[in-house]
Amino acid sequence: MKVLAVLLALVAALAGAARLLSRDPRQRNLEVLPADMVRSPALKSGGTTDLFEDGIVQRTAPEGTIARGALPFPFGPSLEEAARAGAELENPVAATPEVLARGEFVFATWCSACHGAGGLGDAPITKRGFPPPPSLLRPESKALRDGEIYHALVYGRKNMPSPAGLVAKEDRWKVIRYLRRLQEGAK
Repeated sequence: MKVLAVLLALVAALAGAARLLSRDPRQRNLEVLPADMVRSPALKSGGTTDLFEDGIVQRTAPEGTIARGALPFPFGPSLEEAARAGAELENPVAATPEVLARGEFVFATWCSACHGAGGLGDAPITKRGFPPPPSLLRPESKALRDGEIYHALVYGRKNMPSPAGLVAKEDRWKVIRYLRRLQEGAK
């Protein structure tokens, strides 16, 4: 009797395995949970819901959340951290014509409003009460390492607000390459 029960269990297991192995992958799997647990109902991002007390569907990310593919900048906002960035960071992009052209475009779009087209700090905004930035062609600016300039493009510096929200990460290094070309021409 026990042998028969074991044989029946073995036959049932083999039949089940054969069924699983011969399944058509285009067919939906067997669902044992309620449908709303398997496929939760979609909510509209600008809509309302009863799931949260405030009724808002679109939630803010929890503090400390890092967006996928966006590593945090490993330096703080102080001048000491800027010096450390200068020592540790090197410009990863070569000064190709494409890089310089993109750097020039980004500089003209976002930087020249305050620094002027030539980097002298003589933009029209300075004649309307905004404190003029120092010339990017002066010896002190030329002495800054690329990592220090990148740090300034992340956090800003003195009166300069952070342009990080305007200048994409990959464009910051290109702007620095273009700035170095400007500085070379101003010997």
